Amino acid sequence: MIKKYFVDIISVIIGAILLLSPSSKEGVFVLDVGQGDAILIQKDKNQILVDGGGDDTVLYRVGEYMPLGDMEIEIVVLTHPHSDHINGLMYVLERYEVGQVWFTHIDYESSIYEQFLELDVNKVEIEQGSRYFLGEWYIDVLFASDGIYNRDFNANNASIVLELNTDKRKILLMGDAEVEEEEYLLKKGVLEDVDILKVGHHCSRTASSERFLDTVKPEIAICSYGKDNGFGHPHIETIDNLKERNILMLSTAKEGNIEIL
Repeated sequence: MIKKYFVDIISVIIGAILLLSPSSKEGVFVLDVGQGDAILIQKDKNQILVDGGGDDTVLYRVGEYMPLGDMEIEIVVLTHPHSDHINGLMYVLERYEVGQVWFTHIDYESSIYEQFLELDVNKVEIEQGSRYFLGEWYIDVLFASDGIYNRDFNANNASIVLELNTDKRKILLMGDAEVEEEEYLLKKGVLEDVDILKVGHHCSRTASSERFLDTVKPEIAICSYGKDNGFGHPHIETIDNLKERNILMLSTAKEGNIEIL
């Protein structure tokens, strides 16, 4: 009888652990971190985290998806050093073992960015045109340069731009890239039709030009921003541009975490 009760107790404990454990499912997860960006890519229990939002919320969001006990993230990407992208990453770099940190080194004054540059982590100034494989998925680095920033000193236009190709769809991650960076990509001829667009600069009017949208032709556009934010994101001009092209718009402010499986 005692043995039976013991087995029953163990079964309950195991069931509770499974119920509370993250699902560790494969996919792309645009995380709800308020006014900021954080995107988790997970494949074969390997992860890439693109940006971290403005505070430690990212730790809780990442924990919803990574396998229980997995304290390693293979790649972290800092698209650019604005606070709503870098602050959360500092918490991630403190909590997790990270294989590589991709970034573009720009001459930008910020105490948190200076702390980042001083961190003893494997920082890699990723090169434009690089390709990284994640199982049968791969990521192309479409933009990684300080060239535009050195002309306009707008850190948004130093955003690393990534295109993820899964076995099901193409996903374009624009960071906070604005129209000037879009124009550069258009001239370089590296943009193509994609299935899903993570819209640049939180669906601000400073990004997602008509020419850009007509080139990438996404079916779905995802906007990452905080509810009632002080910037007025998303701007009506961007919303109208998406509606005119019958592009379905989703937002973290309304949907919470957005899962692309």
